[in-house]
This record gives sequence, structure tokens and C-alpha cells, in this order.
Amino acid sequence: MRWYNTVVLSVGCKSSGKRVGLAVKASVLGLVTFLFIIACAVCAQDTDRPHDKGEAFSMTLGEGEHVPFGGIRWCPDEHISFRKGPRGFSVWVVGDGGNYLFDGPSLDQLACFGKRPVMPSRGAQRFDRDYVGLSAVIPAAEGKGLLGLYHAEFHPNAPKDFPFIASLGLATSEGGMTWKRKGQVIEGLQRTLKPGDEHNVGACEPSAVVRKDGAEEFIYLYWGEYFSDRQSAIYVARSPYAGGGKPGTWQKWTGKGWGKPGVQNVAEPVLKAPATAPYLTLQMPHVSWNTALKRWLMVYSSGVAFCAAASEDGIYFGKPIEIMLLPAFNMKPGDIFTAYPTLVSPDKATQMVTGEEGFLYFARGQWGTNHTAWRRSFKIAVGSDPLTPQRRSPF
Repeated sequence: MRWYNTVVLSVGCKSSGKRVGLAVKASVLGLVTFLFIIACAVCAQDTDRPHDKGEAFSMTLGEGEHVPFGGIRWCPDEHISFRKGPRGFSVWVVGDGGNYLFDGPSLDQLACFGKRPVMPSRGAQRFDRDYVGLSAVIPAAEGKGLLGLYHAEFHPNAPKDFPFIASLGLATSEGGMTWKRKGQVIEGLQRTLKPGDEHNVGACEPSAVVRKDGAEEFIYLYWGEYFSDRQSAIYVARSPYAGGGKPGTWQKWTGKGWGKPGVQNVAEPVLKAPATAPYLTLQMPHVSWNTALKRWLMVYSSGVAFCAAASEDGIYFGKPIEIMLLPAFNMKPGDIFTAYPTLVSPDKATQMVTGEEGFLYFARGQWGTNHTAWRRSFKIAVGSDPLTPQRRSPF
């Protein structure tokens, strides 16, 4: 079980030039359908760069539904990945003890494959010694197996879990039932802890899609980057799809173009929060090609809300909208932990593509006790006015 850096306990939103306070209370999940269509400071990004100019959209969420994966604790502990085939669904989730595979004819009829994880929760190298969590499982090129991008942790003060140094690793599989780790592909921009500092640092909770740049296909890998001295933000790198995403082939986005393959210390975010109060922490991005919007759609956490933003090119994202407010969280016993938003459209082949409807999956539970899987149906409407808010907490 993991957590990231500072989260905000109260939030302000600008409306007509006024600052409005929002109190987020914990209550029963999902009593009513909510429409969150305002873009404000809670999920805002910087304004000193080009943004996507696509048509506005809104997202309606249905009631919350508890959908635990068997009796596995702390599950899901990363984004959910799935593959749809002739015999139904294969779903990969992270939980207590490792990475698990669930199979079934539908998302409502899943059973755990075997009695043991398909990949253990700890690796053999320094960078993934203390945690391995598959966060993006995608098909390999030409249908030759699967690629798994995972969140990796090194705990300098082990057996203490916090603070950690995070990075991203690659694993491969023939059918998703056994995995081979291939090494570290993304290092964080901050790779050491400051003495006495309790902030987690590094690259965390990845999401991956496959797309074309010109005539060549690439894997685009998105992640949240944590720092000890500034707000976290969302970054992207790419690697040739035909090469399988091997270490040393990844190019980080620099703000002016793609960096040289393997260069880890130069990058600029594709989404970041304003450097003004409330100080937000953007993290846990899940990206998919949305067939309703005909754009790339990102959902992520700002620490106080799940937000969504769209992009024509996967680099410049438009104004974010809130889709779900989160309860106050400060890593204290009893706080409600809500994380790892993932959009799933069951009529699509993988989590890399979403449609007009589907489910928002996420983890929820009491900090220090347990968290399990929940989901809410979603429906996207194109052209809705994002300036007319209906803002309520689903908790």
C-alpha cells in the first residue's frame, strides 16, 4: 500500500472572480448521479503554454458500486488493465502480495487465475526491490505477447515503506500468466531523498497507449512525477512500438520536442497545477483514445478531485474538468483514501480506448486499514457548457 505527497485538506475554486471554499465530507458513496463540468483551480493547469482547442465536453457519473477483486486486500493498488478476447476478459490488478490476473466472460463475472500472483510484488534490482505494481498492460507489436509497464519502488529506510524513490519498469509476458521483468525504463527527475525529508520522489503510476507519429507507431507512457520541493506534475515519454519499449529507447518530452533516447534528466510536464494556492498535486494519469471526443482523454487525481482533460495530440491538453470530488486526505488513520482512476469501456478491446460510456474504476478505503475497488458508470456529452457547475461530493 502506498501514497504520494502532500494533499490539500481544503480547496478553493474561482467563480466570477470570487474564491469559493469547498468542504468535502465523507459519507455513503454514490447516492445520486453527478455532473461535474466546471474547470477551476482544483484541477487547473498552467496557462503559459498552448492548449487543446477541441470542443467542450462533460462527464456524468452514476452511483457508486463496490466491485472487490476477491478477498485480496489493498486491491487495486495501481491502475486496472484489461484485454477483451473471444472468451471474455482478462484483467490485471495489483494487491497485497503481488500482481494478479482475473478472467471471466464479463467484468461482472471474474475469477482469480490460480492461488498465487502472476508476478510478485518485489523485484530483484535496486530500483524495484521493494515494490512492483503493473499499472499498464498493453499488447506487444504484431500480437506477440504483452508488455507491462510497472510502478517500482526502492525504500531507502526499509522496512519502513515511506519515503520511497519511484521509477518505472518494463515486464513482458506471452499470455499474462507469467511475467519477466526487463529493467528500468523511466527514472524520476529527482532520484535521491533529501536528509530529513519525508516526501516520496520519482516517477509513479504509469499509463500507456499505442499511437502513430507519422508513419511510425510509438508507445506513449504517462506518469506522475513527485518532488520534495515542488508540486507533482504529469509527464510523458515515447518509445518505438516495434522495439517493445526496451530500456534506453525512451524519449522524454522536453517542452520543445522529444529528447534523445535514454536521456533521463531533461523533461517538461504536459500537465501541471498553478503555483498558487490551493497547492495541488497532479498524479495517477490514465490516458485513452476516446471515440466520442475523437481525442486523447486523460483522467487523473489532483488530490482533491478526479479530473479529466482532452488533447488532440496527447501533448497539449485542454482545460480540465472535475468529474468527482474526493474527501479530505492527509495520511491520517481513518482518512478516506481514493486513488488510481481508470476509465473502462467494456465494448472496447483494452483500456487504451474508451467510448461515450463505460465505468470509472478507482480504489477507496480507510487509510491504514484497507482499500478495495469501486466503480461508477460514466457518460460523455460533447459540447456541454463547462461553466455551469453541479458540484457535490459523492462521499
